[in-house]
Amino acid sequence: METLEDGSKAGGLLTHPNWDDDGYLRGCFKLPRQLREDDWFFATGGFQDKYAVAGNVRFQVLVRDQQGNQKKIVDKLDDRANGRLISLDVPLASYAGSKTICLQVTANGDPAQDAAFWVKPRIEPRKP
Repeated sequence: METLEDGSKAGGLLTHPNWDDDGYLRGCFKLPRQLREDDWFFATGGFQDKYAVAGNVRFQVLVRDQQGNQKKIVDKLDDRANGRLISLDVPLASYAGSKTICLQVTANGDPAQDAAFWVKPRIEPRKP
């Protein structure tokens, strides 16, 4: 469990972009099944509390189609540790049939103190 910039504690995925200006870190995950039309991607993003004085990243989600082409479906800037987490809530209907999703965090300039945290990244059907 990590303490996040809003003071909450959560489990998830701690990431840090490569140590270059505008560097990034990408992890691609083969899914246990193909995406369906009713699937959505959900996650919360933010920074660890010990880096709450800085932080400037883009939370990005990519889907790889059956031909291996990647399409960026989320590109959300979190330009400062401000005590608030960002919400990611994205429909995946257009990518039905795909079996690979990638999570990427990209530094917005200097990567210092860009310890970005993904809370509960998941794919699930959207509930009405």
